[in-house]
Amino acid sequence: FGISIIIIYLNMSKSFLLSKNFVSIIKIIGIISGLGMIGVALTPDDILSDEHMLAVWIWILSLTTVLILLIVSKVIHQIYDSILYVSAILLFAVLIHIGQGLLDMWSPTVATTQKVVVYLNVLWYLLISNNIINQNKQLKKI
Repeated sequence: FGISIIIIYLNMSKSFLLSKNFVSIIKIIGIISGLGMIGVALTPDDILSDEHMLAVWIWILSLTTVLILLIVSKVIHQIYDSILYVSAILLFAVLIHIGQGLLDMWSPTVATTQKVVVYLNVLWYLLISNNIINQNKQLKKI
């Protein structure tokens, strides 16, 4: 999943957000997020708990930054699409999960929040991938 995330960010183009600066920053931070996800996968929590949590924080903080930048860019350019709405919902869920982590909470609610964040994240990447595919199809027509 982490390698797929990196590939998605590498394929984002300027037309995705209409701002080269936003895309460049999002690409860099997004790649860091993908590396964090790879770290999560390579460090099982029951064996390498500290390393796992470091990778989780790298992933989640990078993802949060990407979500904020993407939302700001879309609102500035008045692009109100499904990616914007899913980004806002995902950001809300991520912020709840970060709060749970900062408060050192652990309960079935935290595990449920974790699953919601992951599934929303997968949906979000699918929407972004679909957007990239559609842009590439339009470029091929030209």
